[in-house]
Amino acid sequence: MSGRLDFMQKGFDVIFHAFEKFPRGKAKLFFCPSSRDDDSGLEFFRHFADKCKGDIIIVPYRITRKQYNSFLQGSSYLLMPSFYEPFGAATEGLINGTPVIARGTGGLWIQVNPSEGLYVPSLYGNILNLDNRIEQPTGFLYREDYPDSAAEKNWRELLNLSPGKRISNPLYNAMVDSAYNALGMAIETFSTPMIYGKMIRNGIESVRQFTWERAVHKYQKVYDTVCFRGF
Repeated sequence: MSGRLDFMQKGFDVIFHAFEKFPRGKAKLFFCPSSRDDDSGLEFFRHFADKCKGDIIIVPYRITRKQYNSFLQGSSYLLMPSFYEPFGAATEGLINGTPVIARGTGGLWIQVNPSEGLYVPSLYGNILNLDNRIEQPTGFLYREDYPDSAAEKNWRELLNLSPGKRISNPLYNAMVDSAYNALGMAIETFSTPMIYGKMIRNGIESVRQFTWERAVHKYQKVYDTVCFRGF
């Protein structure tokens, strides 16, 4: 798990709470955050590293691109527990042969094909086309099963809490539980080489749909439409 140390977006803290629930020795967590400021925010994560001695490694400095690719290629999964994500680094994991575990939000809904059914908030309707994509999984998507009516209120409360106090928020607890379940399924899948191997292959092939040429073509269609209508 890597990225900008941003408690308001990245959701790294959710994974640490979920990881803590596993028996020691069940899995290893490698966390490589980067920050332009001081590393005071790392104290939250170091607390978990001390409790999970030997199972969590934190590299608290900016790494090179070459090192980043090496870490991806040497990992079983790339973790992306984002609270929100326009279009994340999931493709970087997939193109390096690393399946992705991600929270269902923003662009991650599109970048990651889930391995099996998951809770989808009603606001998305059928737009995600998950039924077709589930046949070629590239990782695990998870989403907290939480009432839409209460989500907005609890979401605002969650973002106003410091990371150490978020666990008291019921929505946050639902996030932790769903992340824990996804990690458990990922561990089980990794122990089945045939299924895990297909997930790697699916991921590498899926990246082809995210080419610059395709993106430019769609932007061109929008631009032409706007110009044609005189906006």
